Amino acid sequence: MSLNGIDCATKLNPTTATNLKNASISAVGRYLGRNSWKGLTPQEVQAIHNAGLSVWLTWETDPTHASYFSYSKGVSDAQAAATEAEYLGAPHGTAIYFTVDFNAQAQDMAAIIEYFRGVRDGLQGSYLVGAYGSYAVLEALEHSGHAPDRYWQTYAWSRGQVYPGHLYQYQNGVQIGGVQVDRNHINKAPGAWPEVMADATPVGQAVVHANGGLHLRDAPAVSGKLIANMPDSSKVEVLAKTSDNWWQVSWGGHTGYAAAEYLAIVQPPDPQPIVEAPVPAAHPEVKEVTQLDNLIVAYGDADMPAATELMNFLRCPVILLDYVTPALLAACKGKPYKVGGPDDPKYVTIAGQDRNATAVAVGDFIAKGKQ
Repeated sequence: MSLNGIDCATKLNPTTATNLKNASISAVGRYLGRNSWKGLTPQEVQAIHNAGLSVWLTWETDPTHASYFSYSKGVSDAQAAATEAEYLGAPHGTAIYFTVDFNAQAQDMAAIIEYFRGVRDGLQGSYLVGAYGSYAVLEALEHSGHAPDRYWQTYAWSRGQVYPGHLYQYQNGVQIGGVQVDRNHINKAPGAWPEVMADATPVGQAVVHANGGLHLRDAPAVSGKLIANMPDSSKVEVLAKTSDNWWQVSWGGHTGYAAAEYLAIVQPPDPQPIVEAPVPAAHPEVKEVTQLDNLIVAYGDADMPAATELMNFLRCPVILLDYVTPALLAACKGKPYKVGGPDDPKYVTIAGQDRNATAVAVGDFIAKGKQ
């Protein structure tokens, strides 16, 4: 089952992003380039994520004629696109789509293939290579020695043929939620930020087997932002086996990715039809959270090691402050512990003047608890 997506040149704000979400849009395609009139900004990314939408990234300057394309242009475009993606904070492993925005003919394909060879070399493995173009362009790239990682077809110039890719742009210039957009089907995981899994089938429950806990990240890579640390023996819902190394899982009201080697399936589900996987958002709304005896909140990334030490002592979940929701706090039987940061009446704060002092304070707390 496909999901609904749009791409647009208009910069989105909290109102228009929410309007799109309410119109059953799951992800939006937007352009990289902070100095461009249509370029994404960190504020827009935040508005998109806060609305519960994902975003796929596009690089486009003037790819509207065959003479644009060459190996050297592919390298320079890739380097510029990667710089913009990193400026926005897009996790490595996200796709960047490079466009072929004209009716390319057979004699143009060699230059286009060389361009994408340059894109691959220019990205140096930091981001996935995405290609946008007609059916003929995507088919030529697939059968070249430099196939991209993700495919986005436009119906334009495709003569009714539909490529079995990740995204399919099927209508241009419509109004949704006060924004002029192009409509897209999301057929397979397109490398969005965070990822959407249109073709995912729930796998079942799994148990964490990791002495120090298992990190839940917002992207299927060690560079993905840390959402939480799931304690050893925790049960999680496995939504999709996205690769041999990373699985998409749901735990504690949050959706993210975890290293597959530390997860063991324990409850395969009954056969069921393909369903839409939940869309992981930067601050997802928690509908229901299991009652918790205790909860540990890490004030920042630097406080996570000390928070993990406390987790191993108290045997309860730990999560970053950025991802704490009212529902999660309400599910905690007592006042949660907060490691690091200023005092807050909602928490029992364990902190020092800096990260090292906070680690010492946590150690002292654990030592007193063992007495």
